[in-house]
Amino acid sequence: ESHLKAFVASLHKLQENEVMTDVTLILPDQSAIQCHKVVLMAASPFFEAMFQSGLEESAEKDINLDFADSDIIRSLVKFFYTGDIKLTAENIKGIIAGNEFL
Repeated sequence: ESHLKAFVASLHKLQENEVMTDVTLILPDQSAIQCHKVVLMAASPFFEAMFQSGLEESAEKDINLDFADSDIIRSLVKFFYTGDIKLTAENIKGIIAGNEFL
């Protein structure tokens, strides 16, 4: 378990410091999150299909995600990298909807 925790923490640190990131998620508020495609693919069937499709999106460096609230997307990406998510009465419906889509 300690190896897994250390690995996950290191991966999240790489993402936070934008080390070796290869895709940028553009959020509805026009902010951006740098990510690793391999992490997004491992965590999300949506991203797995997108990046393996062979379509234009699979080669894009910038992905516009205008279908959900920016804070919800940020929370889900953090969850992808850490396994932690903060659920509140205000965000739970959006988190569930975003998780079902992603």
